[in-house]
Amino acid sequence: MGMMNNGYGQPPAGDGGGHGYGPDVSRLDYEFTQRENKTIQKAASWAKILAIVIFIQAGLSAIQQLAALNICGVIVGVGVALAVGISFFQAGKSLQAVVDTEGSDIGHMMTALERLGTAFMIRIVLVCVAIGLVVLAVLALVALGAAAFGGSRF
Repeated sequence: MGMMNNGYGQPPAGDGGGHGYGPDVSRLDYEFTQRENKTIQKAASWAKILAIVIFIQAGLSAIQQLAALNICGVIVGVGVALAVGISFFQAGKSLQAVVDTEGSDIGHMMTALERLGTAFMIRIVLVCVAIGLVVLAVLALVALGAAAFGGSRF
């Protein structure tokens, strides 16, 4: 079975690293090509830009929450935003290190993926908590409405 080269990676050697396709990235000394580095560079830039946008959003949210005297909102909302922003910024730095260094591409890439995974996990947990709170609020309103009308039907 012949292997296809999509323009990325070094030409496959042997069995393609045990996967049956692509370059053997199981070697720790694997170096990404110039074309791959351009793609990684773009991802690094976007990750850092996203982090800066999240930091700005966190700052604006903090101002809004402080104006409403909602200290809990400042601590939780800004804390979560900062954690996500820091994870994206660190991932961007690790991706940039893939481009800037030689001999450590795989290690830097794995660090970047771990940091992106952390950012994604924080966002997923946050969305699940928010959905749970909305469901609880709706159930509480339904229960209060039923209690206020004494269970009567219209």
